[in-house]
Amino acid sequence: MSQQPTFPPELLARLQDEAQAIQCQQSLTQRLAEVQRQTKDVEATRPPFAFLSSKQTRQAFESSMEQARTGEQAVREQLQRLEHTRALFSDCVREELDRYLNVASPDYRASQNLPVLVGRWRYAVQRLAESMQGFAREAKGLVAGTTSASPFGGDIFLPLKQVVTGLSVLAEECAKTAAEVSTVAKQVLGRDLPLPALPRLPDLPWVDRMAEKGVAAASAELRASEAAAREFCQTGKANLLAQAPNVEADCATAKQRYLERYWEQLRQHTLQRLPALTDPAAKVDELQQRYAALRERKHKAMLTNSPFALPN
Repeated sequence: MSQQPTFPPELLARLQDEAQAIQCQQSLTQRLAEVQRQTKDVEATRPPFAFLSSKQTRQAFESSMEQARTGEQAVREQLQRLEHTRALFSDCVREELDRYLNVASPDYRASQNLPVLVGRWRYAVQRLAESMQGFAREAKGLVAGTTSASPFGGDIFLPLKQVVTGLSVLAEECAKTAAEVSTVAKQVLGRDLPLPALPRLPDLPWVDRMAEKGVAAASAELRASEAAAREFCQTGKANLLAQAPNVEADCATAKQRYLERYWEQLRQHTLQRLPALTDPAAKVDELQQRYAALRERKHKAMLTNSPFALPN
């Protein structure tokens, strides 16, 4: 039984940073509502006829309005700065959580495997079409090299048997991959994604029957099989590939939803365990410092990992 991977300390730290930013946002949003009410209250004290009011009254009102607007603007600026800070923390959480889920969650990994499986099926169909071209050439050669005076016999069908054996292997690969796609789609998307079935292909018993038939009957069937093979290469393959679902977008959406649901659970869990916020302004400054340090660290890491980075 595989052991659940350890929860990464870096992910835990970024979740706590994000939760503290959310906590500050909530507190500052409440504070903004309060100062907006205060601004309205001050506005309500505006003298109805300013030119009839005393200079002292007008100055007192203008000073109060200035203080109210300044206070409101200060809270807005704190919220704006905090929004940028939280965005960076969230980006880090997403990156770390994606890395963790790729290790810890089979369902999450499966959402990335599904497009790979469909791509593998498409590639197998392409290879099958190439082998069908080889089958058509062999069938045509058999008919062209045989007359009533020189009937089929001996090992003349051996090259065709080799081609048909290859066709059977590719057809089995297509069927196996299609079954995997169906299983994983039900797991990841909650619905089936049936891939189109292949047409009936020549097999070894069919080749053996050709060897037992007369020249005329065998030649007629070989010509028909050659024509069917060429038609598959010209139109059948394209029709099959066109019916294959484009699962990349669906899988990306499913993967994103899985991450978001898991993230929201972690977010709420972290928020519930934060201590009460006593000084939002001080906490915002602290988060800003972490934001700057984290941004600098990410910038250095980007330079280090860049193929164009200069040596130290």
